[in-house]
Amino acid sequence: MIGWTDAAPPFKTPLIERCEAALALPLKDQTVETMRLLLGQGIAIDMLLPRALDILELDILASGDLYEGDLLASCQRLPASYWREHPDHWVRLDSILRDFDQKVDQVNKERAGFMANNPFGAKL
Repeated sequence: MIGWTDAAPPFKTPLIERCEAALALPLKDQTVETMRLLLGQGIAIDMLLPRALDILELDILASGDLYEGDLLASCQRLPASYWREHPDHWVRLDSILRDFDQKVDQVNKERAGFMANNPFGAKL
């Protein structure tokens, strides 16, 4: 079990119940969704972020239950104070993002050539 970083909340809401269920999972059993949820709430960042970065290195658009890329969005929303205390994690995420940017640039270059050869003469 990972555990709360602060005192337990005074009453339960559906979000708190989901977080508690996610916290009850061993680290090895955390899913993209549970990591997205906990990181989005600022819970257990030190333990979860390295694993989330491993996943993002393989699939930057890895998703939980919200939308494609929601794990990345949760990581990018972490507070500046966390990144200041963990510059190695910041550098790692920045590297993942730069790699993605290069891939997108390459796709856009290829797309320009594809569109230039459009046999229909217009954008569809």
